[in-house]
Amino acid sequence: MSQEQVGQGQICECGSTMHVKWGRNGDFLECDTRPKCKLTQTIGGEKGFGETDEVCICGSPMMVRMSMYGKFLGCPTYPDCRHVLPYYIGIDCPECDGRLCERRTRYGKTYYACSNYPTCRYAVWDKPVLKTCESCQEPITYERAKTVVVGRYCRECKHEEEGHPEGPGVTVPEAA
Repeated sequence: MSQEQVGQGQICECGSTMHVKWGRNGDFLECDTRPKCKLTQTIGGEKGFGETDEVCICGSPMMVRMSMYGKFLGCPTYPDCRHVLPYYIGIDCPECDGRLCERRTRYGKTYYACSNYPTCRYAVWDKPVLKTCESCQEPITYERAKTVVVGRYCRECKHEEEGHPEGPGVTVPEAA
């Protein structure tokens, strides 16, 4: 499906048609009557955009949104309600009662940190995964992307586990 076909048939709340535009955070739909109507919608192959189980302070279900610093949960009634929450990855913080969030630095590098910052300073570069360590039974291991092979390791016992090559048809050179 081409970009022109994605936007065809979409009608804005004001009754006008919407067309595809490109921005620094990806493709989106924009109303033809802009700047009078400022409605935009995110499009693309990103899974997970839409309503979540989290509830806003105004009672509306929170939605996954995207900014230049990554995903976050925002109220769908924006600008009436400006309540936002960090995007949780589904893992509890190992140092406190908070939850781990996916965040990005101003240079675009992804890291994972506790939602209770600055009280809890837990942060890691490698992606936490809910997979128990084979050696010490630690519930969280960390996924490290190497040059071709993705590997997991445990921060407690330093046990490393080699993964599988990324993508179909990738061959890993054998050590000499």
